[in-house]
Amino acid sequence: MRMKMINAIMSFAVVASMAGCVEDLSTTGDEFMENDNTYAPAKIRNIMDEHEIKSVRFFTEGANQETGMAYNSSLDKQTLTTGASGMGVMNIIIGVERGWLSREAGAEQVAKITRFLKTADKFDGSFAHWYSPQGKIIAFGNQNQAGEIVETAFMMGGLLTACEYFNQENDIEIELRKNTEELWNNINWRRFIKDGMLYWIWHQDEDRYELPVVGWNETLLVYILGMAAPEGHNIPVDVYNNCWQGYNFCHKGRQTYGYSLPLGSDKGGPLFLAHYSFLGLDPKRMEDKYCFYWRQNQNHTMINRHYCLYEAPKEYNYNESDWGLTACSGVGEESGYLSRDPEYDDGVLAPTAALSSMPYTPFYSTQVLLNLQYNYAKLNGKYGFGVAYRPAKKEVNVEYLAMEHAPMAVMFENYRSGLIWNLMMRNEHVRKGLQLAGITEPAGQTGFYTSVVNSQTGCYDMMRHPDRECYEIDYYSRTGGNAMLRLTTSSGETVMSKSLELSSGVNTVQFYDPNVMRNRKYTLTLESSSINVILH
Repeated sequence: MRMKMINAIMSFAVVASMAGCVEDLSTTGDEFMENDNTYAPAKIRNIMDEHEIKSVRFFTEGANQETGMAYNSSLDKQTLTTGASGMGVMNIIIGVERGWLSREAGAEQVAKITRFLKTADKFDGSFAHWYSPQGKIIAFGNQNQAGEIVETAFMMGGLLTACEYFNQENDIEIELRKNTEELWNNINWRRFIKDGMLYWIWHQDEDRYELPVVGWNETLLVYILGMAAPEGHNIPVDVYNNCWQGYNFCHKGRQTYGYSLPLGSDKGGPLFLAHYSFLGLDPKRMEDKYCFYWRQNQNHTMINRHYCLYEAPKEYNYNESDWGLTACSGVGEESGYLSRDPEYDDGVLAPTAALSSMPYTPFYSTQVLLNLQYNYAKLNGKYGFGVAYRPAKKEVNVEYLAMEHAPMAVMFENYRSGLIWNLMMRNEHVRKGLQLAGITEPAGQTGFYTSVVNSQTGCYDMMRHPDRECYEIDYYSRTGGNAMLRLTTSSGETVMSKSLELSSGVNTVQFYDPNVMRNRKYTLTLESSSINVILH
């Protein structure tokens, strides 16, 4: 597949009469509103920078300095967490790439993590959920001597991504890559299989297996890496087919609130399902016979948002700037750690839910970002937003949990530059695992294939990209060639037209003119495809 960036920065006139939508004023597209700087790229860029920097600091200066590993919680300086430390490695890469951390310091910290893991307690090569700084397992629940294959996968995902980034021929980066290869080769993924079923936990002391890894959930990366492992240690493809995909996996044609959702529960479940494996796996480049994974994750996010805005109890005070249900600690009276979703909602929101969905719903996630930035000062601390808040009472929980904190900066960066997606997707083991899973680049898409129309408004809300400072929209052309991009009003008047040269496959179309009236409804047309948009 080829990707082409189409630059259509242009001037055009605007006509004022528009058809009505619903939702709040910022997304109706039918009220006259002066152009303002609410979503100005420089403003959004500065806020995103602030929170990416704070997250990088959590996983660098806030980490255990001897091991490089992240603490599970900001309130506990004894417990190191495995999977979130792998996600933290991705944060470190972002820090180096953005110039907030030296390359030497970033590589040294990742190398420290690999040194620690080489000598830490392992279970047929797999890692424990939690460790002490001395490398001894800390029991997670009843796991006294147990490996967790999901935590192992999240750690290895981070380390394999680091190997792609830290590719220079100096002593530290060579050591980092060598140690990662040794860890990779020693993990026996098959140890977690019993009677054709892959399990999350293997209790070595009891030779007991616990919790089948059955889809759909957040653990796709386990199979992608496990199937690509060395022969004899690898997960057989038939386990992927019969275990992961073998139990009511797909619901073709299912619609929830007007959004297709082939995988998972009717309302999608907690939003971390769309985040954890997809910090590095790029869903835009993943399609199989069951679904296009981008659309699965994007629609899951829209369903979660729709529930919060339209179906949640009114006393929770959710709105377009307060939404997002996922696993998190509680607040106030509802203080417990719970996996929250539309089927289990107690009025507690997690910043990571909407903010880590930034690539899927950039405008809607930015509405939450601005609200938290300006209206929840107590939530925004040294390392960014705390773990949870309750809009109804303006209560906040300022604890940082590594697993909930790590995805935000990674998904901000994937939205902005695709950095972590591009690194992991070029790794040889990841490519092999995707091939064995039957997951390919999307070939059956057409038109504005990554843009989801809000089922309540009939519009796709667009804001200018914070770095490139223009509107961007992906477009899939079957044939390529010359085509006309048009922007028209609801009365059919063309206010912009531009000749473009498209590649066959994926194109990213850019356009912007400062004279265009924003917060208005238009129809964007290219070739035979069209989409209703509101420009913010």
